[in-house]
Amino acid sequence: MAGSTPPPVQGNAPAPLNATDPRRLGNYQIVGRLGQGGMGTVFLGRGADGVAVAIKVIKPELAAAPEFRSRFRREAESARRVRRFTTAAVLDADPDGPSPYLVTEYVEGPTLSKMVARRGPMRPADLEQLALSVATALSAIHAAGIVHRDLTPANVLLSPVGPKVIDFGLARDFEGSGEFSRTTKHAIGTPGYMAPEQILDSPVTSAADVFAWGAITVFAATGRPPFGEGRIEALLYRILYEPANITGVPAELAGLVDAALRKEPERRPTAEALRMALMSGTSLPADPGSAAQPTPPEGRGGKDGGRRRRFGRGRPSGTGDAPVSGGAPGSGSRAAATGLLTPPPGAPRAATTASGAPPAPTTPGSRAPGAPIPGTPAPGPARGPAPGPPLPPPPRPPAPGSMASGSPTPASEQAPFRPWSTPPSGPAGPTVSRQAPPSRPDLPVPESRNGARGSGRRRVALVVAGLVVLGAVAVGVPLALSGGGGGGNGDVSAARRAELSTALAQQADALRASDPERAARLSLAAYRIEPTADAERAMVASFAAASWVDLPGTAAAYTGGALSADGRFAAATDTNGHLRLWDLSSPASPTQVADVALPAGSGTPDAAGPLFLPDAGLVTAGAVGHTWTLGDPGAPTVVGDIPGQVSQPLQLSVSGDGKLLAIANRGQDIEIWNLSNPAAPTHVGYRRIPGIVTDIAISPDARMLAVAEVDGTATLFDITNPADPVERGQTAGQSQQVNAVAFLPDSKRLVTGGDDGTVRVWDLADPASPKQVNELRGRGSAVVDVVPVGSGYLASAEADGTLLGWDLASPSPAGFTLDSEKARRDLAADGTGTRLLSVPEEDAGTPAVGTTDPAQLVAVACQNPANRIDEQEWNDRVTDLAYQDPCAG
Repeated sequence: MAGSTPPPVQGNAPAPLNATDPRRLGNYQIVGRLGQGGMGTVFLGRGADGVAVAIKVIKPELAAAPEFRSRFRREAESARRVRRFTTAAVLDADPDGPSPYLVTEYVEGPTLSKMVARRGPMRPADLEQLALSVATALSAIHAAGIVHRDLTPANVLLSPVGPKVIDFGLARDFEGSGEFSRTTKHAIGTPGYMAPEQILDSPVTSAADVFAWGAITVFAATGRPPFGEGRIEALLYRILYEPANITGVPAELAGLVDAALRKEPERRPTAEALRMALMSGTSLPADPGSAAQPTPPEGRGGKDGGRRRRFGRGRPSGTGDAPVSGGAPGSGSRAAATGLLTPPPGAPRAATTASGAPPAPTTPGSRAPGAPIPGTPAPGPARGPAPGPPLPPPPRPPAPGSMASGSPTPASEQAPFRPWSTPPSGPAGPTVSRQAPPSRPDLPVPESRNGARGSGRRRVALVVAGLVVLGAVAVGVPLALSGGGGGGNGDVSAARRAELSTALAQQADALRASDPERAARLSLAAYRIEPTADAERAMVASFAAASWVDLPGTAAAYTGGALSADGRFAAATDTNGHLRLWDLSSPASPTQVADVALPAGSGTPDAAGPLFLPDAGLVTAGAVGHTWTLGDPGAPTVVGDIPGQVSQPLQLSVSGDGKLLAIANRGQDIEIWNLSNPAAPTHVGYRRIPGIVTDIAISPDARMLAVAEVDGTATLFDITNPADPVERGQTAGQSQQVNAVAFLPDSKRLVTGGDDGTVRVWDLADPASPKQVNELRGRGSAVVDVVPVGSGYLASAEADGTLLGWDLASPSPAGFTLDSEKARRDLAADGTGTRLLSVPEEDAGTPAVGTTDPAQLVAVACQNPANRIDEQEWNDRVTDLAYQDPCAG
C-alpha cells in the first residue's frame, strides 16, 4: 500500500551451532553462530549474568603464530580504551588460551550491507546520521591508538539506537611497529573498501579508515561500491589509479566524501575533522597535501596508448558531469616514489581545476561551476615536487583471456571443451610466485626504476594472494580468484573447481536481491562448474520459482494437499468433498489418476488436507476422518474410520513411521490415535488445551506434539506415552496468533509461523525452555503455513499468496521467492526434500508442483537463454578455467 512503512530488515539472528563448534569458552556459554570471516568465527554467547555477547574466535592457523598472539594481546588491550559512543564495546579477551577469543557487546540489528541490499540506498537524513556515527566511532577508535583496517558495510550494524562500528578489536595497534600485520600472509582488508596504501602494503595509518568511511558512505548513498565491480585485479587497479564514482552522493556530503577518498593518505582529513565538519556544517581544514597530479611519461606511441585505453572499458570513466574523487596519488607518497601510482597514458583520471582541485559537478540542482564544494578547503596554489625523471607507468590489469603474468594463451593451446561431469586433472590450484613477474615489452621502465617497479608489482600480487587466503568477501567484489588470466586453460583440480563454484555461488547470493538476473547466471555457472553445497543452494534460490508445473483437472478451492514420501503422488481434497490424486512419475507432465467423492457426511470446508501414510495409504480429515488404501491409485478405497471421541478430526498430523495420528478441532481438544492397523484406527489418548488450537504437528520421531494457539504461543507435549500427553514447555515471542507449526526432520527444532509475518525456528534441546534461533521476516503478510523441505530449507506461505523459501544453512537466511500468487496457498513437501506442492485455498485455482532438486533445476534454467553466462562475464569472474556453456554437455 502506498505510503506504508516497510517491515524491519532482519537483524543478526544466530544460526545453530555446528557439531564441532565450542559450547563454552571461559565464562561464556556459546548459544549460536553469528558469522564467519577471514580472521575467525563469531559466536553468540552469554555471560554468567545472562547478558548476550559476541565472541570472535581466532582461526587456529593464525593462533598458531606467536607473533599473532602477541599482536592480538596488544590490540585487545588497546580496544578496551575505545569510548563506547558508536562502537560495540570490547568486554573481555583471552589471547593465551587454546582458542584465542575476543568478547564484545552484542549489537542487535542488520548490517549496513544487508539493509541496503534489502531496501536500497539510504534516505538523506539517515545517510547523514550514518556518516556522523561512523566518523564518531572512528574518532574514538583512533584516539585509543587503533586502526580498524577493515571498515566495510558488513562491519557497521544499524542498531535500534543508531549505527555502531564492530570488529575494530582485531585491527592493528598503530602505536606499535605493526610489521606483522603488514605482511601479506596476514593482510587485513576487504578489496572494495581498501585504501591504496593497504593494497601496496605501505605503512597503514588511521587515514586508511577515513578512506573506508568515504567508500561506505558512497555505498550507503547509492547502493554500489565507489570503485565498481569486476575481477579483483581490475578492482584494485581502479582504487590505485582511477577516481571514485561518487555520483548520487548528496551535495551536503559530496565534498567530505571526495576528500576522504583522496589517493594520498596525508591529504585525507582525520576522522575527528570529519566529525566536526558533519556536526557544524563547516568546511574541512586546509588540504595538507598537494592537489597536483604527476605528469604521465612522455613519448608513448599511439599504439601503446591504444592498448592502455582498452582497460578502461566497463569502468567509470571519470569524465563528464559525474562527480569524481581522488586523482592519482602525488609523487610525494611512497607509492609514487616506486612509480606504482602514476596513471598510464589514456587512463581515466580526475579532471582538475587550475588549482588542482576536482571541479564542481554540474548535474541539475548542483552548485554553479566554480562554486566551492561544502566541506572542502578553498582552492590554493598548486604544490608539487621538484621536477625529476619521468615515472614509469603502472602495471595494467590483464585483458580478458590473458594470463596475468604474460601474453595471452594461443587458442591452439587452450584446453578443448570438456563435459561438465568429467573432473579435470591437475594441481590443487595455482600458486602465487614470490619472484618478480616477467618483464612486459609494452611497459618500458627506466633502468634506475626497474627494481622499484618489480618490487611494487610483487607487493600488489602478494596482497591479492593474501586476500584470497583470508577469504575477504564484499558485496559486488568478484570472488572467483586466482593467479591467472580470464579464461585460463581449464586444467584445474576438482578441489579448485569446488573453490571456484563456492565463490561464484556466494557472490550470486550477495547479488540476488539487487540483481536477480545476474545472480541466476552465476548460480547456474557455479553449479555446472562443481555441484557444491553452496552452488546447490544458489540454484534453488534462483530457479525454484520457475519450476512450477500445474496439475491437470478442473479448477477448485481446496482444503489442503499432500505429497507421498517418495514424491511420486500428490493428493488434495476440495471444498466440494472430493479427493483428487495425481501421478508425478513424469514431473514435466503429471497426470490425474483419481477424482473420488469423500464418504457422505464426512466432507467439510473447515477440514485440513489429506496426509499420506508410509504403506501406500492416506488419511483424510472432516466431520469423520478416514484411512484409505492406494493399492490401485486410480481407485482409492476407504478402509477405516476416525470418528473422533470428543472432537471432529478437522486437523491432522502423522508421525514419521505413520503409526501415531493426532487430530484436533478448531476448539480446545486434541486426540491421539494409533494407526498401526490403518483398517482399524484406535483411540489412545486425549488432552484439553486451555487456548484455541490453530495447528498441530507430531515430531518425526513420535516423541513430541506441538500445538499452535491464538495467543501467539506453541505448546510442547511429551507423547512418548500417547495415552497421557504431558506438557513440557511453550514458545514465546510471536506477538500475534500462531497459524502453523512444523518439526524439522531431526525432531530437534520446531518452526512456527504467525500473523505477525514472521517464521521462527526454535531449538528444542530443552523442551521446557525452547530457544529461538532464527526469526525470518517475510514480505509483510501473515504467515499461514510452514513446511520443512528436507533438512536444509523451509517453505512458507503468506496470506496474500506469496511463497518464500528459506535456506537454513545461511547464518542470516533471506527469503527467496518460490511463487507469487494472488490467493492463499497450502504447502506440502515430499520426504526427499526435493519436491513441493502448492494448493489454492479459499479461491478456485489449480494445484502445482515444483522442485528444489538442483539437477532438475538445470533443465529449468536452461530453458531461458538469459540464464547462460556469456564468455565475457565468465572471464571477468573466473580466472583459471576455460569458458564452458553451462547449458551444453
